[in-house]
Amino acid sequence: MAAGSEQIEEGFVRRMLTPLAVAFAALVAGAANAAPASDLCQTAGACRAVGEISIPVGGRMKSIRVGRTLPWIAENNAMLFPGDVVVVSFPEGQEGQLPMTLVATGEAAKSRTLGRGELRFDFQVRNNSMTLVVESGHASWLHYMAVMVTPDGKPHKTSTCPVMAGKMAFESWPHGIIQLALANFTPVKAGEMTCR
Repeated sequence: MAAGSEQIEEGFVRRMLTPLAVAFAALVAGAANAAPASDLCQTAGACRAVGEISIPVGGRMKSIRVGRTLPWIAENNAMLFPGDVVVVSFPEGQEGQLPMTLVATGEAAKSRTLGRGELRFDFQVRNNSMTLVVESGHASWLHYMAVMVTPDGKPHKTSTCPVMAGKMAFESWPHGIIQLALANFTPVKAGEMTCR
């Protein structure tokens, strides 16, 4: 634990975060029967061990011990914790909600030159706030939905702006976020290039 940080009650972690990735996926995607996290981790590299995370709460850094192995993608949702960097790909030339495929994580995701159809998500803690950097290698502008879990343990939908083709987008929040789910990636239609 970092100096000056405070420990958030571990019981909170067990109540909220143990089933969070799958439950969150079901919430965002509207899935009635989401697969258990253990099933999602059968493919090598599909999951990662999430140890301790630090987030800003009330102007101070607080540590949360997650201590779970959780999927990067669940029910077509990218499931991010602070410090996560991931590259995913989406098919180009399709309409409607696009299926997401995991490409790279961690250091490999940071250093990867994006290919066609790929997006990089870098979820950062910056100066007592949270920032999501989205970099696009996709040919289309893309809308997406984001749902966050804040330190109160509740999920909250947050507004997002379209990611422009071949550009970077920044989303920022002035408070701590324990986990962020990104979902419902769809190509932007003409005239719908607004934040929502």
